[in-house]
Formats: sequence, C-alpha cells, structure tokens
Amino acid sequence: MSKTSFGTLDPATRKVWAKDTTIRAEQATYFSKFIGMSPDSLIVKMDDLEKSHGDEITLSLLEQLPDTAFEDGERLSGKGCKLEFAYEKISICLKRKAVEWEALKSGQRVPYKIREMARANLQRWAARMMDFTFFAHLAGDTTANGDAFKNGGNYIYAPSENRICYPDGHECEDTINEDPSAVLTFARLSEAKRYALNLDQCGGEAMRPLSVGGEEMLAVFLPDCDALALRRDECWKDMQMAAAAGGDIRNNPIFTGALGIWDGMIFYETTRLPNGISKETCEKLCNVKRTVIAGAGAMTLAYGGIDGAKSLWTEEVSDHEACKEIGYTTMFGMKKNRYQPVDLCRVPGKFDGEGAEDYATLILPSYAKPIKGDASPKTSNKKAA
Repeated sequence: MSKTSFGTLDPATRKVWAKDTTIRAEQATYFSKFIGMSPDSLIVKMDDLEKSHGDEITLSLLEQLPDTAFEDGERLSGKGCKLEFAYEKISICLKRKAVEWEALKSGQRVPYKIREMARANLQRWAARMMDFTFFAHLAGDTTANGDAFKNGGNYIYAPSENRICYPDGHECEDTINEDPSAVLTFARLSEAKRYALNLDQCGGEAMRPLSVGGEEMLAVFLPDCDALALRRDECWKDMQMAAAAGGDIRNNPIFTGALGIWDGMIFYETTRLPNGISKETCEKLCNVKRTVIAGAGAMTLAYGGIDGAKSLWTEEVSDHEACKEIGYTTMFGMKKNRYQPVDLCRVPGKFDGEGAEDYATLILPSYAKPIKGDASPKTSNKKAA
C-alpha cells in the first residue's frame, strides 16, 4: 500500500488502514482457501454491515431433495417438492486489540513506518484469532467457551452424537486416552467417509462434498500426531502418488498446502486442532486429538459493520507524547453450522439450538501421544480401505 498523505486524525486514514488490515488478516488465515460466498463452499461468507455487536444474522441452509422421482405419464402438477431450509443463527461480536510503544523522535505524531509495524502485528493477531476460532468451532472444543480469543462471539457446541466416530471398542474419548492402539488409519477414514455420505439412510442429514474441478471431495483436517500415524501406513505411498499424478484440479487453490488425496478426501495437517474432552470431568485429555472431516457449508464467517465498515482503526497520543497507541477493532462472527431435524417442531426463521445437529462435520478422535521412532510404513490398510 502506498504511503498516505492524510493527516493523523483524518477519517480517510483510519478507514484505509482498517480495511487493509482486515483484508491481510483474512488472507493470512489457515482456512482462507476454503472461504466463498456460495453455499457449496466449506466456509460460507456473509457480510451485513448494518449489524453490530450483539446482533444476529439468520442463515438458511438448503436441505437436499428427497430421493423420489416420477416417470413418463405421471402428472407433476401439485406434486412439487418444496425447497426445505434449515435455519441457524450467528452472532456478531466486536473484537479489539491495541499496540503501544515509546515515542519516536519524528516530526509526525504517528509516522507511516509505525503504522506499518502496528498493522503487521495486528493482522497476525487477527489471523491467529480467526484460526483458533475456526478450529475450536469445527472440532467442538467446548473448553474454549468463554475464551474471547477462540469463541468467535458464538457458543461452541460439542459434536453431535451421530457426528463423532470412535475407534473400534470405544464409546467415549476417556477410554481412548489410555489406549495407544487407537490411532487413526486410512481404513477408519474411508469408513467414516462412507458413513458421512450415507447418513440420510440412517435418518440423519448426509454431508455434501465440496465440488473441486468437477470432482467431489471432503476436506480432512489432521493434527500432527495423526498425520504421523498415517505416514506409517503403506497407503501413504499411494496417496503421494495420487497427489503427484497431476491434472487440472491440482491447480485449484484448495490444494495449496495439502498433504495429498485419498479416496475422495483432501488431507491438511495443522497444529490448531484441539484435544479431546473428558465426558466425566469436561477437561481436556492429553492423549486424545480430534481429526475433522468437513464438507460444504460446514462453517459460516459473517462480518458486521462499524460506521459502515468491517473494522475500525484508531490512533491516540498521550498529552506529553510519551506514548503512542494504535487500536484495531473488527466485527465478525464465526460458528459451525448445524441443522434442525425435521421431526422437531420447526417454525420458519426460528431455530432450536438444543435440538440441532452438526450440518457438515464429522469428528474422529484418536490416541495422540507422540509416536517415537521413524515414520516408515509398518502395516497396510489397503484391503480394509
């Protein structure tokens, strides 16, 4: 951005720096490649600059049509299927941060260079906050409720009962915490994928895959320990060969930073995923991490407005100019989407949070204690996968 000639107190100065900081922060997030305005994006973005702190935005989540059809000779009149929507609400919340420093010997009260340094730190702060918020909601980290840095201004719900898949022989994360054999495998991932895409046959809401270059894909977010466990499997070599095979879809931004592709799933490694949570004590389990499979419409990112903009930039100087301060405020909300089952009493535009279930996420908890030794393949899950 070129140097601005506006004075320190000129409103145009603050608007330019606020907008630039917000754009750079969003671009620096881990999940920026998944954001889109389309309901087919993993993260659906909404802007409503008339909303402010504490306001809510109602989301309309389009449900899939029933598996019925008519043949030749049958009348369609009066038999049309209504477009059914599930409703969710997202709260807009104000988040702010300020930086200050010793006064510099300069003719300007707030030199351009100081603004640059402040912006660099503030945009990194905002990007980290949004990343932690994204993964806290995506994985259902209820221990982050009350943490303004991670909650995105919205209550974080635990994974729904039909949206969490435990390893064989386990019914909760407490027992996984003591079982080193309960690691993530390609067989578990393939089984979970089939379950996610066929939930409608079990009375649930089937997950919609992402459409990437005409191919249907699910995104898989792996903690580092689970990524290491997969590298021990011979199937890892097959995944790398598939990733190196090329093709037009590999040029899609969604593949940037991906570990590879396996059975219609794109793998991403991250250190932001939370630990599992004890069912008895509601505390974090040191030896359990959550892998997340996500599809279209899994999350929503919504921006509200401050004086007609998404963010605010303020500059202050003390009476004796002994200290200068720049403040950055952003107005956004983020949460995991959920749907309200049809069998509950539903009124258009209303949403029963207690009866809702996860819309496009599936959680796979696994034993997460660091694995010692090399990561060379030990066993194969080819047949099982």
